[in-house]
Formats: sequence, C-alpha cells, structure tokens
Amino acid sequence: MTSSQAGRLTDHRASRCPDPFEILDDVHCILIDPFIARTYSEALAFCKSHGGQLVAVETDDLINIYDYINEEEFVMKQNYWLGASDAAKEGSWLWEHNKGQVPMGVPYWHYGEPNNGNTYNCAILHVSYNHRWVDVPCTSKYMTICLRTA
Repeated sequence: MTSSQAGRLTDHRASRCPDPFEILDDVHCILIDPFIARTYSEALAFCKSHGGQLVAVETDDLINIYDYINEEEFVMKQNYWLGASDAAKEGSWLWEHNKGQVPMGVPYWHYGEPNNGNTYNCAILHVSYNHRWVDVPCTSKYMTICLRTA
C-alpha cells in the first residue's frame, strides 16, 4: 500500500465517527467527557443526545476501552459511569442498551463487588481499582463515556 492509499484509508476510518466521537476500534466510536460530572440518568441522556449509548464493556472491548482511557493522564484519573444497573431487579445486573446480562466477578468487578444492596444500583469504572467496576448510587455524579457503532 502506498502512503497516499494509507492516508485515504486513515481519512475514511476517521470519517466513520461523527464529531465529537473518535475512533476506538474497527467497530466503535468513543466520546469521553472527563470534565462534567453527571448522574446516571444525565449521563444516559448525554450519550443519547449525541447518538450513542453509555459505555457497555463487552469482553472484546475491555482492553480497547482501558487502553483509550489510559492514554491521557487527566482522563485516566476519573471515575466513569458504566451503562449497567440492577435497579429493575436487585442483583440482576443488565446492560442499559440491550438488557443483556452484565458479566460478574473478576476481572470486571473489583473484589467483593457489587456489594451494596438496594441503594447502590448503578456501576462505575473506579479509578482507585484500575477502573474495575463498583456499584454506587445512581444519583451520584461521575464522568461519562459514550460509545456508538462506527
């Protein structure tokens, strides 16, 4: 492949993600807002208003998302909402975007999580635990990561 062909390929790939999203991988675009803390419902609405969804970490996406977060020091030092909740039925964690089952245990959740019963019904990527997941009140305020298909 010539350099001009590679440049056109890069331009084509970049154009697959509408502004303000950036390419995450061959399938996803990502939008991170590490500046404005929102409640869970506010984060859901923010992502929806940009044509995306609150981040849901499927097995293959985990490394890409963690790598992306860790590229910038300020970004890596934040807690982020995860699009997962057990608000509908305590102990039954579901993804917001498709109501599929959220994986449980390590390496996703921090040891002993989720652990706080009826009052902690939403999940975050917690900076103190290398962005492993913990359950928190949905009314707390954290930063937002949105995903959409490229």
